[in-house]
Amino acid sequence: RKDGMRIPVLVGGALISDSANRGVSFVLDQSERKKAELELRYNKDLLQSVLDNSTAVIYLKDTDGRYMLVNKRFTELFHVSQQEVLGRTDYDLFPSDMADAFRRLDQRVLAAGHPMEAEEVAPHDDGPHTYISLKYPLFNTEGQVYAVCGISTDITMRLQAEAEQQARQAAEAANQAKSEFLANMSHEIRTPMNAIKGLSYLLLQTELSTMQQDYVKKIKTAQDSLLGLINDILDFSKIEAGKLSIEETSFNLEEMLTDVTGILAQEAEKKGVELVSRLAVNMPARVMGDPLRIRQVLTNLMSNAIKFTEQGEVVLS
Repeated sequence: RKDGMRIPVLVGGALISDSANRGVSFVLDQSERKKAELELRYNKDLLQSVLDNSTAVIYLKDTDGRYMLVNKRFTELFHVSQQEVLGRTDYDLFPSDMADAFRRLDQRVLAAGHPMEAEEVAPHDDGPHTYISLKYPLFNTEGQVYAVCGISTDITMRLQAEAEQQARQAAEAANQAKSEFLANMSHEIRTPMNAIKGLSYLLLQTELSTMQQDYVKKIKTAQDSLLGLINDILDFSKIEAGKLSIEETSFNLEEMLTDVTGILAQEAEKKGVELVSRLAVNMPARVMGDPLRIRQVLTNLMSNAIKFTEQGEVVLS
């Protein structure tokens, strides 16, 4: 220009066929057109950048199902380049059954002329993944649908998490039902066992022969063992329910040890193993603790000791 600024121009010319062989030329300022082209290129690059930074799979297809545009996520997931995708259809990229499903939804969107959402399955390196796909039609200036835009979000991890949550809830419900059943059964069984315990005690207060006393004592021993098992079951259900509490009360430790060895004496006698209980002389007569739990622990330990001792003695000290 006259002021020295350089501008883009379009230059043309033509020869006029006459005797003088004159010519005509023209120069057109292209500044606005170039500016518009730069803005269009910038907007296109900006749009592509936005699409490529999305975690969703985004694409455009024409009415024949040919890809017009795909974002970076699409090319990464399916290991293809833009050049390999553009102009091709789903049948060129996916198994025929999947391509059929994709095409059916595209055609429904084209026919309806409004957005639709559906679950779709696409192949991945680690197996099929499930997507929620939102597809909507694009209209030209005449109001005609010329393309389908799709935005697909991978929900495989969410579905897996929901399935795992449901499985956990089902397992917790089953455990809760089992715990409640065990607790109820333990209480139900304990009632008649306490009756047997009381009747055995009353029977021992009557005049019995030596053999009858022996039988009743064995009934009492068996009853005590069964009550211990019932308590174990009840404790197990309480532990699973997170409700087990430890009692703290005063009890006579020596009497407990005598009871425990008495319950297990017959078991030791059958194996020919001597059962010995020793209590330190400086132990107080009464101690504080949970007598039921301590009795369970000592009974289990001594029962195992007798079970795995072939000869000699088992000593509780």
